[in-house]
Amino acid sequence: MTSKEEWEKAVREARSYVNNYDKVRWKICDIALRVCDIKKGGRVSSSAFTLTKFADAIELNPKTLMTWVSIKKKVIEKLPATELKDKSTYTFDDILRVSNQITEKATKAEVLRLWKQQLLIPRETKKFLKYIRALDSILYNAQRPLKMTEIPEHNIKDIISKCSVIANLLNKELELRKRFSIEDRIKEKHQDYELALKEVEDIL
Repeated sequence: MTSKEEWEKAVREARSYVNNYDKVRWKICDIALRVCDIKKGGRVSSSAFTLTKFADAIELNPKTLMTWVSIKKKVIEKLPATELKDKSTYTFDDILRVSNQITEKATKAEVLRLWKQQLLIPRETKKFLKYIRALDSILYNAQRPLKMTEIPEHNIKDIISKCSVIANLLNKELELRKRFSIEDRIKEKHQDYELALKEVEDIL
């Protein structure tokens, strides 16, 4: 059982990390898990020491903390430490995507398998998946007329304009794929690059 003194000490410690959460989000989770009353299926609402109250105390969005804690239990605690040691090989988004594919009952072997698969996805593909999620958010909000009244008209027009340009460019990309293979297009790009280099060398 957490005492009030332990709670206040944990709040002070976690609050000092909040502004640097990209590097220490899992440390914040460790602290929260140490002092918050959590049971299977969610927080203990009648407790004085819930995740929501802890998030409020350290000035962090409660949903953010709950997401982090869930990911920590589902993924971070089940992956070998060696997989997370080199932070240049993965992003938080990689961890999030693995977490979204499993439940807390997933075995360490299942988590590791999905993690290895995630790391094989090309960087550009990952970037595009992030863009799609951003568009999903726009779509979700666009379907809520009362909420949309809070959005300035110039922002709405800007989104419409950009989405129109994106749609045209992506349709052209699909047309190109019908006519030429990806391999041929890459080969042609390399040839164009080599020719451009030769032109520059001739000039110099």
